[in-house]
Amino acid sequence: MRGPLTDDSFIREPSIPLTKAPIRAIVTSLLQPLHGSVLGEVGTGSGGITAELARQVGPGKIFSLDPSKEALYLASRNLSKMGLTDRVTLICGKAPEDLSSLPPLDGLTIGGHGGRLTSIIRAGLSKLKENGRIIITANMLSTANEALTALESLSIEPSMWQLAPSEGRRTKAGWMLKAWNPAFIVWGDRKGNCL
Repeated sequence: MRGPLTDDSFIREPSIPLTKAPIRAIVTSLLQPLHGSVLGEVGTGSGGITAELARQVGPGKIFSLDPSKEALYLASRNLSKMGLTDRVTLICGKAPEDLSSLPPLDGLTIGGHGGRLTSIIRAGLSKLKENGRIIITANMLSTANEALTALESLSIEPSMWQLAPSEGRRTKAGWMLKAWNPAFIVWGDRKGNCL
């Protein structure tokens, strides 16, 4: 296994999002070490982050939650294509309510929130083990700001990166960069009783 899966490794549907490879790589690195970890994901989408995490957990397990049956079906197809279905439990449900059914987690990533980010962060932190990490990915500054504010209000010291990835493409005249949308990554670690 060398680096993240390429975006074209995934079966795609136009209406279901796929987190771009550079963002998946950073999210995965922020959750290290992954071997044997039990991880949660809110917002399965096409299964991009799900697959990256599943590649590295070994005997661990991923629990991925999404309210969209279509997204879960697409993610299951991608996981099956990559031989990763045994490491992932896909759950059709909504956060924060359905987070209560998850076991204690070493890490949690939140990509979709349906306008309920603060309550999802609070519920997610309650599922994290001591020193567990929560990661929120966002494509809007207002969402990143809400995540930062929520973590601080729960006595979590957050960190944030803004990324503006571009992909190199060959043209007749040489190489050019094709810009992708910027993304924000916010994270923090659970220390003690933070709720």
